[in-house]
Amino acid sequence: MNKAIDVHLRNKIIPFWNQQVDKQYGGFYGFAEVDLIPNQFGDKGSIKMARLLWAYSALYRHYRELTYLKHAQIAYDYLMKHLYDKDHQGVYWKTSYSGQIINDTKHIYAQSFAIYGFSEYYLATQNKEALKYACAVFQIIEEKSYFKGTNSYHEQFTRNWIPVKNTLLASNSFLPAYTTNTLIHLIEAYTSLYCASRRRDVRERLIGLLELFVDRAFDKSRCACHTEFDDSWRPIDDTISFGHDIETSWLIDRAMDKIQYRPVQLTEMTAALCENVLKNGYFEGMIDSCRNDEKTNKPLVWWIQAEAVIGFLNHFQKTGEKAYLEAARKTLDVTMTKIVDHRDGGEWFWAVDQTGKPLKDYGISENWKANYHNVRMCLEILERGELL
Repeated sequence: MNKAIDVHLRNKIIPFWNQQVDKQYGGFYGFAEVDLIPNQFGDKGSIKMARLLWAYSALYRHYRELTYLKHAQIAYDYLMKHLYDKDHQGVYWKTSYSGQIINDTKHIYAQSFAIYGFSEYYLATQNKEALKYACAVFQIIEEKSYFKGTNSYHEQFTRNWIPVKNTLLASNSFLPAYTTNTLIHLIEAYTSLYCASRRRDVRERLIGLLELFVDRAFDKSRCACHTEFDDSWRPIDDTISFGHDIETSWLIDRAMDKIQYRPVQLTEMTAALCENVLKNGYFEGMIDSCRNDEKTNKPLVWWIQAEAVIGFLNHFQKTGEKAYLEAARKTLDVTMTKIVDHRDGGEWFWAVDQTGKPLKDYGISENWKANYHNVRMCLEILERGELL
């Protein structure tokens, strides 16, 4: 299976993204329709550009092929030239296709991916400037976003770091003060930054984030995480996001491994999250998007399927329980059969129904869909050995 994954990654996923390079204005096109044609006038978001930077840097670390380094540099150069604010630090939300700032909001979710991308680029290249800016974003987050009294991170700011309401990550009419989504990706980012920098303060704040997560986000009674909270950390609704829960399970396991910090409360949480997804969010290789008021959302979503493969594999490696290996195999099989776009030049669909019919309201490439989840899934499979 590893050979097939290697072929799929190199011959299917990567060629699509290589074609998204904007040779006129830099970076990568912001959007490609289901017809696979890039929209040359699509906005370019910092989250997507940082994810592309991470993916190509990780590919270069794994394969050491210069074409991946070249594409990582394209993403890095666009981030630094158009999306990074050298006056106030941090990355803007997005630019126009030509590099003009059209939303200068600073959101911690986007800052997290900037750190993640810069750190991976440093690990791949030893580019000291990249590590410098990863550390600069860490510093500005800790200075402007972190409130020691509540051990919490405010999420959304103006360009010069004045706190504002969290509109960019709101999923309903009630604007959340805090989101589990931002917390987990901040943990992901700080883990990578610690690997790159070995800074004691990064490790200390990562431990603080892990403690915050298990104390506030995790609901032990449901073996699941709440998704959004008010400013007193009261959950806004009862949604269970199976995709975020299984992604959380393996990302927090990785964080604990990297900093050699494994309190029982956290190890029990990551196990419970994965076990609950298998029990309540999985059926024959298909992962439910979410559950809200006991109703499940049935479309199969590209990133959820990818993260489930990693999460199940990770839990199998921890426990040796073959049910999780079988779940990983079946989830991968469904993904390769239904989520992968089998047209010439295609990549992965955003989402499909359970018969495999694509939901055409979404692009193949857009600011919330890059190559981060599926490249990472492939690399995790390859680097974890011949398990599948």
